[in-house]
Amino acid sequence: MSLISNNLKYLRRINGLTQDQFARRIGTKRANVGAYEESRAVPPVDTLKIIANTFGITVDDFVKKDIRKLRETPDLTFGFESKPFYSQDEPSIEKAPLNEVFKNDEDPFDMPPSIGDLMKQFLGNDPSNQPQNEVIKPVERVSQSVTLKPNFEREPYVAPKVTPPIVEIPFTQNQADNLNIQLVKRFQFNDYLVRYSDLSFLKSLVSFCLPNLPAGDYRAFEAGEDFAFEGALLIGSLITNWAEIKDGKNYVLVTKSQGIIYRRVYNQVKIKGTLLLSTDNNRFPSSEISYTDVIETWEIKSFVSQTLPEPSTPYSKLGNLVDEMKFELERIKK
Repeated sequence: MSLISNNLKYLRRINGLTQDQFARRIGTKRANVGAYEESRAVPPVDTLKIIANTFGITVDDFVKKDIRKLRETPDLTFGFESKPFYSQDEPSIEKAPLNEVFKNDEDPFDMPPSIGDLMKQFLGNDPSNQPQNEVIKPVERVSQSVTLKPNFEREPYVAPKVTPPIVEIPFTQNQADNLNIQLVKRFQFNDYLVRYSDLSFLKSLVSFCLPNLPAGDYRAFEAGEDFAFEGALLIGSLITNWAEIKDGKNYVLVTKSQGIIYRRVYNQVKIKGTLLLSTDNNRFPSSEISYTDVIETWEIKSFVSQTLPEPSTPYSKLGNLVDEMKFELERIKK
């Protein structure tokens, strides 16, 4: 056991405090107090100052001196000189006559009473051994009023707030250039139909990048019910020539009459000046649209979805099911 643990346990017990009560007084946990008293941990410097201030002693005395040996070392003091008394009814040394405080053969200026002497009288004398008719001198009455009571009138200890450092990640120009996909959410479709060529509007759109796309400029549109995975992001590149539209490919069309739609397109511009549109969703019938009604055409290169496709039934399993049905029909006929 260390001096710190012994002194802490000693001072806490003579003041009648449990570990839980003492922990609340110094602003820590009961488990920490137990660890300090069992030498499993050393109190931090701030905690040592609080403990010393609580018992009215210095940190140096608390750490380097064995307080339990007051009887052998009466010169040990605890820094009670500023406030040694806790009783308002007991007389003080300053009020008592010198001829009553000191013996006749002692010089009061040569042998002043120390706090160690007072503590020795308080801790060492057994009242049961004193004669009943013995008159207690004022100095003895003063020593009985001195206790190691903590000063609980101090302000509560508030632990300093530690703010974690903010780590700033540098954003290079190359990273900014790689954000080549501008996202158009569904609630922005109406604004996009009006301001699709407005550079300030396009710069206000959220931009991101995908590592598996080749270099180029892309635009992402949030899919609606006309796509297999509603809410997916359909990422496409701009088609600037009608001849580049290939039959059966998937496109996002920005149109004047139908708004922004996803369709599988068949090119009939050379024949009739129209585009034949079909969807993978049976709720949306196939239709034709004039190429003059189309504002922009984006060929879908990729899509991002949080929904995974349903597993498809393999052909081998379908063949087994057909064989089982044939077997059942033959069995019923028999």
